[in-house]
Amino acid sequence: MALRGLTSPSQVAVIIQQMVCSELSGVMFTRNP
Repeated sequence: MALRGLTSPSQVAVIIQQMVCSELSGVMFTRNP
């Protein structure tokens, strides 16, 4: 990271969610993510 000029420590966020039973699922694509 120092090679890129980043001297501050990086931060990481983790989210844990309970699984739910479902009958359908889907995927959404966008033009400009």
